[in-house]
Amino acid sequence: MLLRLGNVALVTTFNDACGAINGAMPKLEKIEGSLSELQAREVMVDFAFMNLSLKHRPRFYTECDMGNETITEKAVMPDRFELGELNFALRGRLLRDSLGESVKQIRVAGKTQQEIEQAIDGGRFSLLVDETGTFIKQSFTPDSKVTSAV
Repeated sequence: MLLRLGNVALVTTFNDACGAINGAMPKLEKIEGSLSELQAREVMVDFAFMNLSLKHRPRFYTECDMGNETITEKAVMPDRFELGELNFALRGRLLRDSLGESVKQIRVAGKTQQEIEQAIDGGRFSLLVDETGTFIKQSFTPDSKVTSAV
């Protein structure tokens, strides 16, 4: 889930006991500044993608102690964090859905619109980092077109 409140964006998943953030952390650690709206959407996509890619999920359950009138939420955690096989086409669908009509405004030097959309659909496209893994500090040009790396 992505929740924007003014200039603050909150991104979370609810059912993976930090699995999504563990998987997304290598990319998150590269962020060196404020995110554009579309970059925040990519963070949300990466959280969802990692959540859906977990090899072993935590199992949540509720303990009710009627005598003490308490309810406790608990989880049985996997021994270690591990991702299953990554389906980048799934990431591509998530990213395309989250970008919506903005996909048509994305521009990448040396790439046609068709090549950009193929990269998005292939799941390897990023608005957060360039081809060297460096954070893209200015993801918008003055004419409001999105610039990125494939």
